[in-house]
Formats: sequence, C-alpha cells, structure tokens
Amino acid sequence: MADNDYVRLDATLQYLSIDLLKVFPEEFSNLPNLHVLRHLSEHARRFGNLINASVSLKEMVHRIYKSYVPHTNKKNVELDFIKRENTLQSLRYLIDRGLHNHIQINGKIKSLFDGWYLTSQVYSNEDIEEDDDMIIEENIKLQAGDVVEIEGK
Repeated sequence: MADNDYVRLDATLQYLSIDLLKVFPEEFSNLPNLHVLRHLSEHARRFGNLINASVSLKEMVHRIYKSYVPHTNKKNVELDFIKRENTLQSLRYLIDRGLHNHIQINGKIKSLFDGWYLTSQVYSNEDIEEDDDMIIEENIKLQAGDVVEIEGK
C-alpha cells in the first residue's frame, strides 16, 4: 500500500468513529473497541497487514509499564524498566525450569516475592526468618504449569 492509502484508511476509520458516536452516542462513547480504530492504520503501516495485530495487548502492556513509573526514580526510566524486566525474566526462568533437582531456599526468599516483583506484600516483616543461616533443602522437580507454594512457620 502507498502512503496515501494509509491516510485514506485513517480518515475512513475516523469518519466511521464519528458517525458511530453520532448515531449511538451513549452506547459507543468510551468503548475500547472504538479506540482500537485509532491504531489500526498505524499497525497496518508498521506491520504491512492487520493479521494478528492486537491493539488491546499493546494497550495492556502500556498500562503495566505506566503503572510502574511511579515506583522509579524518574531519572532513567528506561534503565529501571530493563532492570525490572531482567529480574522478572530471571525469576520466571528459575521458577519454570532453571532450577536443578537440588534447590536451596533461605528464609529471606519471601521478601523477594513481595512488593513490586510479583504481587502486593503478602507477608509481614515479622514472618520473614531472621536467621540467614537457615536453609531449607528439598528435592523438587518442577514442570511448566506447576504451582509452587512456600509456607511459613
């Protein structure tokens, strides 16, 4: 497609959005599917077609990263995103398949899974073992899809 085709596609989708809002003002205002139309020409221009183009997935990823920004120092946000993604990918690797049959978990592992890493704080600071020398040793075999629960005392 030529550039003027993308411009025509964008204009047509914009007119469609305006017409739908005129005909159905209450039903179509603030609908995410109507918002998707604003991004279709951009995706067609970037990827060449709209097969497997998911605007909603892009919007969800944008929302996730946007929610993380207040937890950064706002000086080098890109570096903070890279560090966060690296940490999350490392944890996913370890949990999914990266561990050997012999796993050593110390008492401070709970604090790793609290806060911004995975969920809101699940354990209080009193629940975390103060003894750094304590090691729980288990032979565990994990497969993709397995659920792991770590219970406190």
